[in-house]
Amino acid sequence: MLCERLGLPMSGFVIQDKAVFEQMVADTRSRIEVISSTNQMARMLFSNFQTWLQSSTSPVELTQKMDKNLDGFVSIDEFATLLQQMTGERPPDWVTELVFSFAGVKNGQPLPLLNWYAFLAACGLSLPESLFKVFIPLEVSVQTSTVVANEGDSITFSLTFNQAVDEYLIRISNKGDTSVKPMVMTVPSSEIDSQSGDQQIVEFPNHGDYEITIIVNEEDVASCDVTILEKIEPVTSELEPKEEEVLEIDHESDELASPNEVPALEQASEPSSPDFEELYAQLSTTKLRSEWELLLSNRNHYFITGTLQDIERSLLGVGEYKNGYSLILNSNGVPVQAMIPAKVESLPKIGQTLNIDFMPTLWSIATLSVHGEVCSTVE
Repeated sequence: MLCERLGLPMSGFVIQDKAVFEQMVADTRSRIEVISSTNQMARMLFSNFQTWLQSSTSPVELTQKMDKNLDGFVSIDEFATLLQQMTGERPPDWVTELVFSFAGVKNGQPLPLLNWYAFLAACGLSLPESLFKVFIPLEVSVQTSTVVANEGDSITFSLTFNQAVDEYLIRISNKGDTSVKPMVMTVPSSEIDSQSGDQQIVEFPNHGDYEITIIVNEEDVASCDVTILEKIEPVTSELEPKEEEVLEIDHESDELASPNEVPALEQASEPSSPDFEELYAQLSTTKLRSEWELLLSNRNHYFITGTLQDIERSLLGVGEYKNGYSLILNSNGVPVQAMIPAKVESLPKIGQTLNIDFMPTLWSIATLSVHGEVCSTVE
């Protein structure tokens, strides 16, 4: 069986912390010395037991023979039965109880395997390295979609783990203003994309230099910095009033110029249906937040078709869209991040072509992408 090939107990027992175990071995040796110094019978028993152990099988095989029910304990009856099988004589109860007292157990209580192995090590037996858990330190890295953004922009954080984590925390601190309490968000395992990584989107409403720290098991394991630029309002100046046009009087005819001779004003054409690609072209020319906010202030809906490239958990949105999902789409070359509510029956599949009723709400100058809400899907 696998446990036998690895040299492990049949129960799959593994010593979690080698340093703690070595301290248990030292404590067991001290206990044996104290008991043996005041009890000559105990000293003789321990010496004989050491000699018997040296001639017996390996510590793991010996333990496997005793812990028949694989409950992780060695009972007095299991210990006495094994000694009877190997020596031909069942030891009296006081002998087994004395041996158990060496390992720190009294009153006939069963002996945990961890204490049993510490006793064997104190008796001079060498334990195989396979009994000890190999400690793999947690390694976490974090990268951002950009290190400089504008107030109100969202930034995607991509994390990688070398092993699964139950949950992690994101702490966002304003390095330039320590009076502002850091914002801390908890990401439970149910919201982590996979055992090897995760993505989160965060919006920064205020300018400043921020430090983003990833926390696992109350330890800071990774961090990065982002700079959020202050929104600059456009400077407006009063326009000089245009001179009013005055119709000249033809004194020779003493008549006003004929209305037909005055150039007619162009009639305002009917507004065209919203064109998403045209909107994207206009947004691409904006430099200030106030400019793109003006373009999106009418809250028009656009019926767009796009290929789904990824799905991310979103920390943006309000109401039903809060803590929902962000669909990463490519709509005829236009990058789109479309939020859908958190409570959805099912998510679309990567690579699927979607037809959606989309309302843009935000323009990211840093990533040149349009963010907004999915109002409905179109068949």
